[in-house]
Amino acid sequence: MTIVNRRRFLQALGLGAASTTLPFWMRGATADDTTGPPKRLIILSSGHGTVWQHWHMNPWGHPDGVQWQESLTGVAEADWSRALRPLYRHRDRLVAVDGLSMASAELDLPGYRHEKGWIHAWTGSWVHFTGDDLFSTAPSLDQIVAAQIGRPDRLASVELSIHGGRPVCHAGLAQQLPLAEDPMAVFDRMFGAAGGASASQGSVLDYVLAEYDALAPKLSAWDRSRMEQHFDLVRALEQPSDRAQTQLPPLRPANMLIEGSIVAYESNVRTGGFGVRYLGIGPSDLYRQDQVTINLRAVDIRSGDIIQSVTTTKTVFSIQLDFGVFKFVSLRHLLEVETGLSRNEPVQQCVREAIEAGLIHLIAQGARDGSWNLKNPDDLKKPLLAGYLKAYDEQTMNTPITAAEQSKLSGEIHAQ
Repeated sequence: MTIVNRRRFLQALGLGAASTTLPFWMRGATADDTTGPPKRLIILSSGHGTVWQHWHMNPWGHPDGVQWQESLTGVAEADWSRALRPLYRHRDRLVAVDGLSMASAELDLPGYRHEKGWIHAWTGSWVHFTGDDLFSTAPSLDQIVAAQIGRPDRLASVELSIHGGRPVCHAGLAQQLPLAEDPMAVFDRMFGAAGGASASQGSVLDYVLAEYDALAPKLSAWDRSRMEQHFDLVRALEQPSDRAQTQLPPLRPANMLIEGSIVAYESNVRTGGFGVRYLGIGPSDLYRQDQVTINLRAVDIRSGDIIQSVTTTKTVFSIQLDFGVFKFVSLRHLLEVETGLSRNEPVQQCVREAIEAGLIHLIAQGARDGSWNLKNPDDLKKPLLAGYLKAYDEQTMNTPITAAEQSKLSGEIHAQ
């Protein structure tokens, strides 16, 4: 693989040294500019990529593994690749890039290679794993461009798909934009509903408003925030072009930030094994124990004070079982047979369990110390939270002060 530095890559795409964040066709563009024709960006994506042999073209005969750059204006149409040939007449305004590596996706969480590739290719950011699916942690390229060149009298972006393509457009953290497949629905969205639609038509959200009002009190603050973001996104998608809302409302400010990290990972904290053989025949087993340590903190954003801090550990077990035969079957013939299996506990699962345990510890300790209040104070006495608090007290050798002891202690202080 050949590495190309960032400056040369940006120059090849038409980015000058004075502007390394926005392409030339976005410089000076503002969302409030409604004069002149609107700027448009069209991005095509194939779920499994293109056929490289039909994309790649090298009529100059450059060897593999070296960097090279050539002008496309002097290349005959017959020498163009099958995939790029339809763009031949635009060759004087075309930049073809080949040989890019999706190395960032390989450095992300294990597995989900297709999903990671789609997200990294469009956002350049790490993925957000919910336990069931992957989402982006940042807006995709099309939405970043739309925020720069979008106009209030036009739809900011339109996401289309054929044959059930996977959504690759993202508005932000875990905000995956749906792709439209029905041509009539796309027409209605861009030009108004067919058959004489009027501005008095209601939103589809109006039909579920009563159900939402009944459900909202039962949701947590986080769930209500996510639901309201979804409602705002749907309303933005419903607006016709003459009333398009190109920007979603800003996120509500948070008063508290929960942050943390993996502070330690010790290997071979404990190792051992056991084996027995009789006449050269017998089993044996070996085990190894690793340990991962997680620290979580709740920080007051307004003052920077650390409200609560917890540290949790999780062990990672690896076990190996063997069975062997080592004996003479005759005077000059020695038989040796070995078989076995091993099992390694997934490190990613252990880290996730440590984070989940730390978060529950953080919630329980903060509720007991008065840092925040539970919606139902009696939940602190339920087995789950009570068990975590008991385990914490046993490990730290602290005993919670009862109400009677607290009153007695307060009386002694006043008496002094």
